[in-house]
Amino acid sequence: MGVGVSAQVLFAPVGANWNYNGHHWEDHGMMLWLPYVDQISCTGTEVVDGRLCSVLSPTDPIGPMIWCNYIPPYLSLENDTVYYWNSLDSTFQVLYVLNTSIGDSWTSPSPIHAQTDEFDVTWTVLDTGHIEVDGVVLRQWALQSDQGVPDTLTERMGLSSSLTPWNWGIWSGCDLALLESLRCYADDEISWMAPQFTACELTTDPPPSEAIPFDMAGNSWYVANTFPAANAQNPSFAATRTTRYFYNGSISAQGVTWKNLYAEPTWEDNPTATLQGHVHQSGPIVLFMDTLGGIDTLYNFNLQVGDSVHFPGIGQMNPYLTIEAIDTVMIQDHPHRRFRFSEDWGILEAYNSDVWIEGIGSRSGPLAPRMPEDLSTGSSGWPDSTRTTCFLAWDNVLWQHPGYPSCATNILLGVDELATRRINVYPNPSSSTVHIENLPAGRYPFRITDLLGRTELMGELSTTSGVPVVDLRSLPRGLHLLHLEGERPVTFRLVRE
Repeated sequence: MGVGVSAQVLFAPVGANWNYNGHHWEDHGMMLWLPYVDQISCTGTEVVDGRLCSVLSPTDPIGPMIWCNYIPPYLSLENDTVYYWNSLDSTFQVLYVLNTSIGDSWTSPSPIHAQTDEFDVTWTVLDTGHIEVDGVVLRQWALQSDQGVPDTLTERMGLSSSLTPWNWGIWSGCDLALLESLRCYADDEISWMAPQFTACELTTDPPPSEAIPFDMAGNSWYVANTFPAANAQNPSFAATRTTRYFYNGSISAQGVTWKNLYAEPTWEDNPTATLQGHVHQSGPIVLFMDTLGGIDTLYNFNLQVGDSVHFPGIGQMNPYLTIEAIDTVMIQDHPHRRFRFSEDWGILEAYNSDVWIEGIGSRSGPLAPRMPEDLSTGSSGWPDSTRTTCFLAWDNVLWQHPGYPSCATNILLGVDELATRRINVYPNPSSSTVHIENLPAGRYPFRITDLLGRTELMGELSTTSGVPVVDLRSLPRGLHLLHLEGERPVTFRLVRE
């Protein structure tokens, strides 16, 4: 976006502080996922191997497990590339490449696995832009790793999820401590805080009085589409595939800033994000501009009972749905209005209806008012077509559908057969492989996720050659979740030793 290269000689100035939101497990008669905050500071400079470096260190962490997450002690900025000092082989390795454009990529070698590239991280630039913080313009890059994990890199601040790409499962015994997201950053010139927080430290202060803005930069939605995928051997199979919608960058049109809304599949190893259009909220009105420049109202969160909304494109019909009731749900301890619409029947087995939550949008996804779909009564054998499974502000899940155990659900499942069988996973714990015993005949896509639902491994199980086996050796040591999901999800806890 035409932002000039910074004249800094350091990645971040002396005195810079990063506070990261995190969680860790504690056992108090039951396993609890407890929040904590860790702080990293740039405490000075030092010349290492002829390079001027920022010196980083933890400063009085509130959380007990900062040592579980690797923090490089020395960072150097040369030719717009940030390097870290790798003490394993006494060399500087690439951490971030800042002079990049859309489509560029780089690889950050792992600092603790010198003999293998298995844990290296390759980043690809999806979009570029900038933000202004306290009058200072900072460059910003929307990234995606080779594991399909999105992130945002900001000059001085680093990644939105962590200062470094290696923030979990690095040291044995630390797999249950996780730095999730950058909570706030400050140095002598600027101070920045993620919009979902009210303070750098953990606080019980009440949240902002206003509802969550629909067009807040860090918002993202996971939307699951469920549809029949039967075959002769398994007549009750249903497929579920989840699409992630998220904002990346913005444009200016007629003096108004519009967020760029993208969609990407979550069931692919290297998904391609597709621009859906642009979103702008003014008061209670959310506007949508399509890729051709056409503008229409997407949501009006100021409607009352009895008001009607036009839902286009249901077959040959263009129904108006009427708001029949308005109640509230609590998000960040603040009431958000929930709008319940009437039903419009197209055929005997299918109908159109909707539910909106203020700030989140439709139960069927952020663009559902523009792209509504028929919903099934169940009598036809067709499952409901779409559901919003999760709504996130940056990396924090603020709302999750109670019928889904994780945000991303990507499964082919014979729900009737699996519901009546006792599936056995063994050995568990395991250092290498596990067997999945007692599956009905067929082929079964599966996902293994971390405790926050982020995909670590995907594949397909087949019973044609005996008991299916899953190789766990690419996973970090610790607790993981194996998902065989559908209308009746099956989830197993796995421990890799």
